[in-house]
Amino acid sequence: MEKFEKKMIELGAIDTPIKRFGIDEWFENVTIAFQGKENIGSVVCIFKQCYEISLKHDETYDKGKNSKGELNYKYFIQDIHVEKCKEFLCFKISAWPLEGKILCKEISIEVNSISKYIFK
Repeated sequence: MEKFEKKMIELGAIDTPIKRFGIDEWFENVTIAFQGKENIGSVVCIFKQCYEISLKHDETYDKGKNSKGELNYKYFIQDIHVEKCKEFLCFKISAWPLEGKILCKEISIEVNSISKYIFK
């Protein structure tokens, strides 16, 4: 699935902080949002019909919070990879101290809710 990786990188995914990471009820869909390159705005990746969601946080990295209750750090996307695994898409993300894997049927990328790209 080089197309998905290429599109995310083109939009500015690498070396950018994750703005939002959400998993909806029953683990059906996962949403990852990040700030795109200049003039692109917010980019939202939606992983649909998920069958596996695996997240691991480095145990040695403190999850401290500031006085407002917000995390003291940000997860910066360092690498992404998507491959076809039978009838599924296997998405892997490295955003140290977070590593993750999502197995889903479809991936949608929305840019400022105007442009939409769908990968199956």
